[in-house]
Amino acid sequence: TLDEITAERLTSLIGTRAEDKHIEYKQKLPGKDDKAKAEFLKDTTAFANTDGGDIIYGMAEVKGTASKFFPVENRAIDDAKNQLHQILDNGVTPRIPPVDIQPIEIEPGKSVLVVRIPASHLVPHQVTAAHSYRFYGRNTAGTYVIEVDKLRNKILRQASLPERMNDFRRSRVDLIRNHPEDMPSPIEYECKLVVHYMPEQTLGRTGAVDAALLTRRSRNQKG
Repeated sequence: TLDEITAERLTSLIGTRAEDKHIEYKQKLPGKDDKAKAEFLKDTTAFANTDGGDIIYGMAEVKGTASKFFPVENRAIDDAKNQLHQILDNGVTPRIPPVDIQPIEIEPGKSVLVVRIPASHLVPHQVTAAHSYRFYGRNTAGTYVIEVDKLRNKILRQASLPERMNDFRRSRVDLIRNHPEDMPSPIEYECKLVVHYMPEQTLGRTGAVDAALLTRRSRNQKG
C-alpha cells in the first residue's frame, strides 16, 4: 500500500530501478498548459487501461533509471494534489476510479508525490483534454497509443462484463446445489443464502459500501 512507502524505499530506487510497465519517474509536476495536462492524462490513462502503476513526481531519471530527487516544497503539496485531481476529473472519460496521491517526505519541508493509478474495470479510458481523444496503454517500454484492434477488444470485453458476472454467479450456485463436494470449503445442504462479492467497478460504480449497514439490516430482519 501507499502507506508502506518510505523515503528509504524511494532512495533505494536510485540507480537500481528503471521505468517499466508499472512505474514512471517525473522530475517536475505537470504545468498548467494544455500540453502538460495531456501528458499527465496520457500516463494515468495508460496505467488505468493496463495493470495500474505509480508515477513518482520529484524523481529525475537517466536513461529511464531513477537518478536524483527534486522534491516539492511541502507547502505546495495540497495545491498540487488538487490540481492533479482536477485535471483527472475534467480530462478523462469515463472517470478513472479513485487515484491515490501520497506525499513522501524526503528531507525536512520537502517531499515527492507518488500518484497511484489502479487497474480500472471501466476500460478503456480516453484522454479528452486538449482535443486529444486518444486511448493509451502501458508496457515495459512505456506508454503507447492503443491500436484500433486492441481497442475494439477492450471495448467488447468491457461490454460483456455484466453477462460474464451473471454466468459466474449461475455456475457457482449450480455448483453449490448439485456438487457441494467440489466446493473448496464445506457447504451445508440447508444453506439458502448465497452471497457473491465482485468488484462494483465492473458495473460502473466506484463508491464504497458500508458493510455495517448490511449487518444492521440483517439483525433487524431477524428481530
